[in-house]
Amino acid sequence: MKLCVRLKAEDIAVTLCIALLWIVGAQLGFYVALNQGFQTTLLWIPSGLALAGLLWRGNRAVPGLFLGAFTTSVVQFYMLSPGAISAIAIIASCAVILGGATTAYLMRLLTPTAPIWGSARDMLIGTACMAVGSAIPAFINTSLFDAVGLVPEDAVHSAIGIYWLGEFGGMVVFTAPLFIVFKMAAKGNIALTSPAKITSPTILLAVFTASALSIFAWLKVNEGEALTRSLQRDASIAANSLTRALEAAGRDLESIRALVYAHDRLYKSEFLRFSETEFGSRGLYPGAQALSWAPKVINPPEWERGMRAAGEKESILFEVGVDGGRVRVGNRDEYFPVELIYPPSDVNNRALGFDLGSERNRRKALERARDTGLTSMMAPIYLVQSDKRMAAMLMCLPIYSLGTNPESSSERAEHLTGFATGVFYIGSVFDAAIPQFEASITLSLFDLSLPNSEQWYHSYSNATSGALKSGEPRPVASELRAHFYGESLVRFAGHRWLVIATPSSSFISSFSTGVPWSALLLILTLGLGLSSILIERIAARKRIEMEQIKTVSALAEANAANESKSYFMAAASHDIKQPLYALGILTDTLLMSDLKKEMRPVIENVSKSVKEMSLHFDTLMDMGRFQDGSFEVNLGEFVMDELARRIDLEVAPLCNEKNLRWHLDLGDYAVISDPELLLRLLRNLLINAVSYTVQGDVSCIARATEKTIEICIYDTGPGLSKEQQFLIGQTNTASRQNVIDSSEMQLGFSIVNRISRALELTIEVNTSATIGTQFRFELQRSLTSGDNS
Repeated sequence: MKLCVRLKAEDIAVTLCIALLWIVGAQLGFYVALNQGFQTTLLWIPSGLALAGLLWRGNRAVPGLFLGAFTTSVVQFYMLSPGAISAIAIIASCAVILGGATTAYLMRLLTPTAPIWGSARDMLIGTACMAVGSAIPAFINTSLFDAVGLVPEDAVHSAIGIYWLGEFGGMVVFTAPLFIVFKMAAKGNIALTSPAKITSPTILLAVFTASALSIFAWLKVNEGEALTRSLQRDASIAANSLTRALEAAGRDLESIRALVYAHDRLYKSEFLRFSETEFGSRGLYPGAQALSWAPKVINPPEWERGMRAAGEKESILFEVGVDGGRVRVGNRDEYFPVELIYPPSDVNNRALGFDLGSERNRRKALERARDTGLTSMMAPIYLVQSDKRMAAMLMCLPIYSLGTNPESSSERAEHLTGFATGVFYIGSVFDAAIPQFEASITLSLFDLSLPNSEQWYHSYSNATSGALKSGEPRPVASELRAHFYGESLVRFAGHRWLVIATPSSSFISSFSTGVPWSALLLILTLGLGLSSILIERIAARKRIEMEQIKTVSALAEANAANESKSYFMAAASHDIKQPLYALGILTDTLLMSDLKKEMRPVIENVSKSVKEMSLHFDTLMDMGRFQDGSFEVNLGEFVMDELARRIDLEVAPLCNEKNLRWHLDLGDYAVISDPELLLRLLRNLLINAVSYTVQGDVSCIARATEKTIEICIYDTGPGLSKEQQFLIGQTNTASRQNVIDSSEMQLGFSIVNRISRALELTIEVNTSATIGTQFRFELQRSLTSGDNS
């Protein structure tokens, strides 16, 4: 009995734990949903939880899975009726469990090591089982959501594909980790003796799957953003076109105002003659029902007598009663009857005498126009001259006494003489203003001054436009925004409309490509292939790591030997250089003495050899310091003329000995660099140029630019080889012939390379057998020290 109670308590705890994990995983899945309207995610964690639980506990995991799935569905679809919620929750929960159970059965049958793959074969078969099992809830649940209207009809197929990807991705990524957690939490007897068996193929496949799904989601989101941008552009075009149409309608009212100002009293004949001249040739703007003049009237009987005297025998000043019929106006301080109207017709003439101020919405528009002095608009209104109850808009422009310029609202009310008015069917204006779009989209117009359920005013598409059919539900802006849409606001005359562009299925298809699916398939295939050979790669990597350890040890020994060599060269340099310098002084002294004629050439050759030996030794010592990094860069400002003097003392005699023309012009420019390192760089380049130039010229010229000084070195020698240019760190821009192969030149160019990198100089080389060699590099010009450039 105690054992039975303990088992029941354990089952209840496990059931609640699985249900809680399901709810948490579902909320994470909803958080990263690809489309918030469909709640479709590419990484559905509960599918991996369901498969791991069924592989772990078998049928005993079903209660916890069902409880979690049912609770999640109830919370997700709370806005539906109780019956619909129950049906959706039960069917969706059963579909997910059926998919997980099918996958678990196939994996147990075909892959005994699932879900911790023991071989690449087991991994491939298990992945195929997951693909089959995840298709079951994807098809059932998407069909269910389509049946209750949660998925648009033109998006069912794509929703099934994305739903399947979410189920499949959740199984691949989360099944193995959750299975291991369950086993460890229960202290089961699973053999986890080989971590590599867990981490190699399984984790790599999970990473590739997550990466593939992420890239797929990114590409799909980009497609959706491109679609949304197109819709947004179309909505903006439509809104701008509607604004221009309303502005054009407003200009017609301004024409009537100009006519009123031009006459002390405006008569019907003058009004009609002007209207025919102004509007008759081009017609009123599409959607316009009538343009009219409504004067301010204080005494209705007097106005009626004036109208009868003008030929309108049946004119009375009226308003619309509660039954919709005409009744004489009540007592008010002022009236605004329709006195003149264009175009004259039996329908429009029925509005003559109607007091625009008798109806609340029209009166608001008149008062707003009167107090602001600007065009005002009111919509929707219903025309008194029309038997059809069609919504229209009233546009009114205030007209004040001629010669006045009222500024305050009280002054405007005092000098008001009437209104130029126009009534328009906004739907017709909208249809006429909208350009012909090639794409199959629907443009819906919403009046933001009305309640949400009544805001829809008109819809337009390439195929149809106009009002709703009988019994058809009115579109709601929030419902259109649930999927792909673009919107733009229209503000005119104190009124606001919203234009929303929504796509058709063909329009959505034009933005859908096979790239996301191709990328997904490619990455998944790559992940499967790499996972299959990962175990062998691990062994190979371990062998490489051992070799690397040996290589690092050998490199450390080589570095130690190099440091020892550098230390020896630094210690020996002073002792070796002293005898060389002494020998040079002795040979120079002998040359200045009175030597026999036959001895002078011998001493001169000895002196030349000593100088070359000293130069080679200095170069060798410099190379040693550059290699071990024991030199310092001391940047500072200096003038080039001192550098030129030192270069000339060393290079000019060498050129004279070989009968070469020597050109040196470094000017007196001030630069920022290390003078000693720069001197060594120039000396190496110039000495090499002199050494290997048989005849012609050697030049060193400086040219000034706004911020830099360009140093150019020319010679007419045979050119440089690719190897020598590589030592400098550059490649030439011309062909080469007669390649010079000299270890001395290569050593000098290696020093040039080290110095140029230390000074952050870029040396450009142009070399060929015909023109010789040209070196160019730029120095930073000093902005604080002056020069004579």
